[in-house]
Amino acid sequence: MDEEAVRQLAKEIGILPTEVVRFQFPIGAYMRWDDKNDLRGVVATRKIGLAPPAPPPANVCELTRLLDLMGFSRTGNDGSVIVHVREFVCWDEWKIGSEDQVWVVATARSTEPAFLTHVVQVPQVGPQPTPITLDLQLRVFSWDAAGQPKPNVPFTWRAVFPVSLPGGEE
Repeated sequence: MDEEAVRQLAKEIGILPTEVVRFQFPIGAYMRWDDKNDLRGVVATRKIGLAPPAPPPANVCELTRLLDLMGFSRTGNDGSVIVHVREFVCWDEWKIGSEDQVWVVATARSTEPAFLTHVVQVPQVGPQPTPITLDLQLRVFSWDAAGQPKPNVPFTWRAVFPVSLPGGEE
């Protein structure tokens, strides 16, 4: 949100521009594979609103540890499956901040029309530390061209998200 938009919003709702709350949310992540000394990734976030004395930049990039996972699965007879990400990770403990920081792509492996949708679930495991210690779950649904659940659709998936290790290990 640029300065003029903030001023207009503030005027419309009857507050000072410095009272407009700023929000930040993740919009993407990337990793560079060309630097073998630094295999961490970057999470890009977008800020909206105004933080005095000047508006923040539109995007902020923060160096962080990313987990980039990929795998193969198949939906069940009901056209859905839960992929337990912990089954693909050999660390005893890792943490993630929230579900909105998980980017997923799932692609059907079929010669027949099949559509996939998904939701990300982060059920808590054990005590309630922050960020949540988890078994990240990807719930994938398969559909036919008429929008009905399609059973037994094989698919590949990829998930990228920021993680931390216990004790801040690198």
